[in-house]
Amino acid sequence: MHRLRAFLVGCCGFVILTGCTSPIGQTDVSSSQPPSQPVSSPVQVCVEPELVTTATSEMTWVFPEVRRRDPVAAQSGSLGDLLVDSPVRGDMIWDSDSQWAADIASIDDKIALSVVMNDVTSSASVNSIIANDPNMTVTDVAYVGQGIRQFSVALTCNDSRQAHGSWSGPVLTETGILTCGVPIHLADAVESNKSATEVQSMYCT
Repeated sequence: MHRLRAFLVGCCGFVILTGCTSPIGQTDVSSSQPPSQPVSSPVQVCVEPELVTTATSEMTWVFPEVRRRDPVAAQSGSLGDLLVDSPVRGDMIWDSDSQWAADIASIDDKIALSVVMNDVTSSASVNSIIANDPNMTVTDVAYVGQGIRQFSVALTCNDSRQAHGSWSGPVLTETGILTCGVPIHLADAVESNKSATEVQSMYCT
């Protein structure tokens, strides 16, 4: 009897002792350190970038502002109907391996300087054009037209890094007013003839 009791007591002491230890494979959370945060590397600057743009499309016309006024509106002092009010901006898309170039803010300005044919931010609006229109007995359409082209873009930094992509946006802006039903007689080679003809066919019907 005494031997058996001693054995059981010994086993209980063993169980109590092992129950105080951490299971294998687990760590004491209270003593662990928080994981270190990765240090972000600074963005490399592209010093004195060289930019080459090449036209890859013909010019097409869009009309971000169009207003039409008929005789009834004109005689009542109204500016007529605003048919379009949708500003157009240039869009630069870099290739997948050239995304770092998107962080260079000055690149957009350099692209614009290399491709635009005139100041694409028109000072005149269709409202002011219509307001100064003396015709009261005809239907007139005032418009802002912008010529859109696409370009391939190649960028080279002074450390020989290169980036490639494409840019699409306005390179030419003009404003005008025309009378519906009156033929446009301009030379075919004149860009303003193309835009005015499109406006007449789209917004005089």
